[in-house]
Amino acid sequence: MSKRAGSVSLTLTRPGWVFAASIVLVLAPAYLLNVNLMFLMAALFVSILFYNLVYAGMALRRVRVRLIELPSLYAETPARLKLEVVNGKRRPKARHLRLSLEAEALRVEPKILPTLAPDGATVVETPILAARRGWVELQRRRLETAYPFGLATASVDVAMTKRLLAFPRLLPAAPETLSAERLTRGMTPRSTGDYQYLSAYKPGDDVRMIHWKKSALTETPVLRRDLVRSEVVEPRLFVPDACPHFEYAVSALATLFHESGSVEGWSALTPQGERLFRSVAQAMELLAVIQPLPRSVTAPAADRAHAIFASDLKPE
Repeated sequence: MSKRAGSVSLTLTRPGWVFAASIVLVLAPAYLLNVNLMFLMAALFVSILFYNLVYAGMALRRVRVRLIELPSLYAETPARLKLEVVNGKRRPKARHLRLSLEAEALRVEPKILPTLAPDGATVVETPILAARRGWVELQRRRLETAYPFGLATASVDVAMTKRLLAFPRLLPAAPETLSAERLTRGMTPRSTGDYQYLSAYKPGDDVRMIHWKKSALTETPVLRRDLVRSEVVEPRLFVPDACPHFEYAVSALATLFHESGSVEGWSALTPQGERLFRSVAQAMELLAVIQPLPRSVTAPAADRAHAIFASDLKPE
């Protein structure tokens, strides 16, 4: 038994069907035996059922749900989705609301709201978990209540299409073998303004670094010297070749970028060619959707000191 009341759908629950059957069982002998007491009892049961249907239907009218904050999702890592539930009615209160979301490749735990005052609003945080990296999609929001007697369920379904990008699962720590691959090809001076010591001027030195106050006290000019050095990272190429532990390899690289906060010198080989990582955010987005290279794409033959193959990044 189901009917539409505006945007609210009313459906008898299993106890509601049992309750409706009991009304029939009371009415049949009441009619056959003409027992007024049984007629009164059946009328009371019908009133209770009707009240449940009307109250549940009214409780969800003008109750709306909207997304207000989308979390950063990482595969197999719990996150929290923030929504706002608004009761636009003057009366009555909305009670015992159950908020749930349907999603593809995304597990969202239902949330129970004990009460929502008329003209009131509340912010709800519900746990979500992406089963895998890549694009996941929220498909439908549902609000339902069986208040007050649990005989009928009123529900409001709102279709929606909201795509979220789940980043690769982060490991407890980046593998040591991967961190060790970050070789450098030398050190170059970098001026920071935090000068560590003074030394005598030599031909070819930058005259802008002369310390004029100190030089006035010496026979030869004195220069400010900076001990700070910066690393030049050797370029690294991630080759996503097919292997049984491909997902671990992607997670290992994502963990390295997340921990270091840098992708300097890194790129990835894709079917469209080499993609240079320009930021951690851009690298994480690519790693979220990257797939093993098809056989038609030839990995660089070469220098394995520069190329990091997914097949080489085995679980430790």
